[in-house]
Amino acid sequence: SWNSGSSAVMALKAIPDGNNDGLEDFCFADFQGDFTAYSTSNSLLWNVSLGTGLITHLDILSTINGVYILPSILGNYTYPVIDTDDGSFLWSISPGGYTLDSAPIEDIDADGINDVLIGTYDNSSGVHKLIVASGSDGQTIFDRNPGSPVEQVIAIDDLDGNGSSEIVYGLR
Repeated sequence: SWNSGSSAVMALKAIPDGNNDGLEDFCFADFQGDFTAYSTSNSLLWNVSLGTGLITHLDILSTINGVYILPSILGNYTYPVIDTDDGSFLWSISPGGYTLDSAPIEDIDADGINDVLIGTYDNSSGVHKLIVASGSDGQTIFDRNPGSPVEQVIAIDDLDGNGSSEIVYGLR
């Protein structure tokens, strides 16, 4: 067992071995905007904080350059992609709202790096987005405003034979 040091672990994800003991490690996130990685031998690997935000889900983006954490964050307009090796940000963007969900998708912009789907909610402006961001630098490849908060995003197999994954999203 281990003590998170937080009053509530809101998201938990297995990550690659960070301390070279041959065992998978894990990252957890809380309702205060903190991300923490531990080895399975209970040693702290790294900790990073956004300062505020409820992290509700973690996913993994695997690229030729490394493995990264994709968070879903309420209460913060920053969206970081976090390196599982040391907690540093590969990149960080402001998607124009809270990130309700994010997920990896195959390389859309043909730069050799898998990309990222982001679903947002912004009640103040009423602009809610489905964003496809470049996995290499976070630049928007394309976005759409479906008119409602984008609660869930996933990529599925190619259905129409064009050689690209399909995007499925759920609205509020």
